[in-house]
Amino acid sequence: MMSRWTDFLIADGEKEWRQRDLEFEKVIKSKKELYAKWSQGWNCLFKALNEIDDDSIKAYVYIRNQEHTVIEAINPQLSHYSYHIAQIVDIGRMIKGSE
Repeated sequence: MMSRWTDFLIADGEKEWRQRDLEFEKVIKSKKELYAKWSQGWNCLFKALNEIDDDSIKAYVYIRNQEHTVIEAINPQLSHYSYHIAQIVDIGRMIKGSE
């Protein structure tokens, strides 16, 4: 989320500083740290969305050097996040069982 939404309207959505492989490693060590990362990502998204106005909604943004309308860039991301949230819910159900 941080890569896609940081400077959403003015910078490519795939940042050079993103470490994709590290996203699959166990680097978060506590519930508090997990919540902080979760909040950071959502806050970045909502900040970017709040910056969109009548003029910028008509602009083009770039993701991996491909041009997209703002709406074309937003919609797949939001559906992608709902997919991951469903995964989290399913894992929670597996962990908690009948509790």
